[in-house]
Amino acid sequence: MKFTHGLRGEHVRPCINWLEQNKASVFSEMFEFNVYVGLRVTDLIQITVAQAEKVLLTGRLDEINQSKTKKNRTIPLKAKSREVLIARVAYAKAKKRSYLFFSESNRAGNKDKPMTRQSVSCAMTEVQQFINSTYGTTYNLSSHSMRKTLAKSTYEYTGKDLMATRDILQHSTVRVTEAYLGLTQDAIDSNLHALPTF
Repeated sequence: MKFTHGLRGEHVRPCINWLEQNKASVFSEMFEFNVYVGLRVTDLIQITVAQAEKVLLTGRLDEINQSKTKKNRTIPLKAKSREVLIARVAYAKAKKRSYLFFSESNRAGNKDKPMTRQSVSCAMTEVQQFINSTYGTTYNLSSHSMRKTLAKSTYEYTGKDLMATRDILQHSTVRVTEAYLGLTQDAIDSNLHALPTF
């Protein structure tokens, strides 16, 4: 299995723009929301309109019980995530759907179904081809890339603070976070050797 990547900051907006122009709006909105929230896609696609409305009232995402860890996360909403939620809630209500990120594919028909992890992965594979060919990168993107983008951004913007990154992702140990970020022992050693001498 290939290692899934998170996007570097300069590639996030082009990714969102490409999804917006080439796929259904649900993909770009889901990506834009989740790069700030970092839910696993299986939890993300299960968010209901009722849960989203509660989140909008409180300004915090604390209604989501993570299926993998069985932990609740409390995440403050950034302004952009809030904008996406407001738009998605209005759209889902207009379409009389109960899921925030619902499927509008022909195969779903008029049934009230959430997006599937597979459809998100397919969209990410398509955007991967665009990003890699346009920017000369070698990303391997999947439905998990949204969460990995948050992880990568957190790690970089906190000055490579593994504890802060671990806390945001709710990993059990720093070792799990190191593996998640793809940090090799060489990279860890290099970071330690870069420290000043006291």
